[in-house]
Amino acid sequence: MYGPGHPEAERRQLTVLWCREALLPATTTRLDPEDLHQILQSVQQTAETIIEEMTKMLLESDLMATVPGNQGGHPPALAIPATLHDSLMARLDRHGIGKLVAQLGATLGREFSYDMLQAISPLEEPALRQGLAQLVQAEIIYQRGLPPHAQYTFKHALIQETAYQSLLRHNRQQYHSQIAHLLEERWPDTCTSQPEILAHHYTEASLTTTALAYWQRAGQHALARSAHLEAIAHVRRGLALAATLPPTLERARHELALCPILGVALMATQGYAAPEVEQTYLQAQACCQQVGDMAQLFTTQVEASLSLSRQHALPLFVALGTVFQGGLQAIYTRTSIGVESIRQGIDAYRATGAELFRPYFLGLLAEAYGHIGQSQAGLQVLDEALSQMETTGEYLHASEIYRRRGELLPPGEEAEACFQQALATARAQEARALELRAAVCLSRFWQRQGKLLQARRLLSESYQGFREGFDTADLR
Repeated sequence: MYGPGHPEAERRQLTVLWCREALLPATTTRLDPEDLHQILQSVQQTAETIIEEMTKMLLESDLMATVPGNQGGHPPALAIPATLHDSLMARLDRHGIGKLVAQLGATLGREFSYDMLQAISPLEEPALRQGLAQLVQAEIIYQRGLPPHAQYTFKHALIQETAYQSLLRHNRQQYHSQIAHLLEERWPDTCTSQPEILAHHYTEASLTTTALAYWQRAGQHALARSAHLEAIAHVRRGLALAATLPPTLERARHELALCPILGVALMATQGYAAPEVEQTYLQAQACCQQVGDMAQLFTTQVEASLSLSRQHALPLFVALGTVFQGGLQAIYTRTSIGVESIRQGIDAYRATGAELFRPYFLGLLAEAYGHIGQSQAGLQVLDEALSQMETTGEYLHASEIYRRRGELLPPGEEAEACFQQALATARAQEARALELRAAVCLSRFWQRQGKLLQARRLLSESYQGFREGFDTADLR
């Protein structure tokens, strides 16, 4: 029913134009029948909205009233809006305060809650409720529940879009900024669970730097849930936003933060050899060179190496590249993706018959487990590495195995013993860099115990004697 004034106006859904089976002969290999069916359904819904809105316009006007002397004749000429947008805009204009409420709601999204709307509304609560009641009565929005716990939904996306576009740009940006800050202050869980919402509002508020940070978080969050298509969509929006910045170092840094996330998601959905994967890592490589980030450059070089190894069917190098790729993924994404990649690489490596360096690879795997908080799994992997060293006599990376074991163990005597074993092993091998790493871990352990003098002396002894490499991570 359209309303109390028109009790006999019954709304019926348009019949479906075609079924999937009928569409099959009409399609080609370029368009899937299911996709075409969905397109037609969308068109049908839009057509229904057009017919319904035009009918409502006529019913709500005086043109349908009986005109003396015109019974049975032709209806008077109608001032029909040229577009659906004009019709929807005319409906909103008739609701006064309801129009402002619709504009605020449209800024929040197609669905919005009463408490969020009230938080950003400049209206007093009685006026706000009056505007909402007008919109519900006019079937512009649907209501579930009662204020202050009510939820609202625009009847059609076209109505929401019309209300949103009717806002002045300055007001739109102001509302989006207000919404974003409000979410951070009153609903901080949203920042963690749905960073893409914050990214959207900051983007529309033209707060580009903050928006880019949230697009990066949104991509990482989607990647952690293996929602690769979502990750691609979020990162692409971020890259498109970054492209609006001047070609400066700041822009390159933003693009560099986004490209590796996009690369991982694209490889998962399109395959390692997809052209877009190559383009993404080439863009990342260019950003690395511009910014001077050699660590990130290593990531792009590993990806290039993997692509080349697969192209020339070199299984050993594919396995090695996969292990290193997983190690980098573990560092940058802090997700199980890195663990899975390293495991796949180790399995592929052993499938070639190779065993050398396996303890080192297991050490990388244990470190990846540590990045995602699975210390027990990491310790089991290190036990496997120690057993492998005992079997093969390959103690080249023993110091790192002991050091990583100390990092994964709970603080205590066993962890301290592992750090001391790592330090002694590195000194016996005259491996100065590994000695410094072990010394750093042991000194931190002592600092937490209040042994500041011992910690300082140990670091000083380990640091002395270096004549180069002062720009490396260990010495910095």
